[in-house]
Amino acid sequence: FDNAVATVYWHLNHSRYGEARALSGQLARDSYDCMTYYQKYDWQFLRAVVASGYLLWMACTFIYVMKYYGTGTVLTSMPRVALGAVLGIGGALLAYLVLQTSPVSYYVYTGILLLELGITAYHSPVLLRAAAAALAGMTGSGPSGSLLSALTFDTVKTLVMQLLLVELMVYGYYDRAIYAAGFIGVGLGIGIPSLSHASLRLRGAWLLSCLCLTPYPLLPV
Repeated sequence: FDNAVATVYWHLNHSRYGEARALSGQLARDSYDCMTYYQKYDWQFLRAVVASGYLLWMACTFIYVMKYYGTGTVLTSMPRVALGAVLGIGGALLAYLVLQTSPVSYYVYTGILLLELGITAYHSPVLLRAAAAALAGMTGSGPSGSLLSALTFDTVKTLVMQLLLVELMVYGYYDRAIYAAGFIGVGLGIGIPSLSHASLRLRGAWLLSCLCLTPYPLLPV
């Protein structure tokens, strides 16, 4: 942009008004296209989609592990409430994209998000039972513990820290050094309470693997 403006001034100083007028017009058109692009670049929407996608991907990964390496529970139909929620959210997102005249890539991101949401909603009863059992186990209340009774201070603190880590991953799109710091934090066991009970060799191997990944976000693209 600065070079283009300097070139326009050069043409004016040398009485080359036709070239200056043509270059000024091209510069104005490029600036208008740039403003139009950034106005359509919906940061808030993309951040919400990315953060939700990370959380739902965790849920899908958990479902896969439960299905093939856990209880093997398989559902034959999606609960009606979950189906209605997926259809409602999908319809609302589609309407938003159409009204905003969003680019095709936004539809791709949203489609992946809805796919993860559908898988998660399909297995929502399994997830709820697993969550109740996990939280009850953390508090030692046994299988009969409810979600509310299992939400102790330590449990809530762990969940909040994990959610903050996911949110930091979104901010990593602005500053990739956040990813490097995140690898160090995860390597030290922040947000992973079960790591404190692992053997020293396992914790050392985990920390070393995370430190090896730390330089990659800092490399030039």
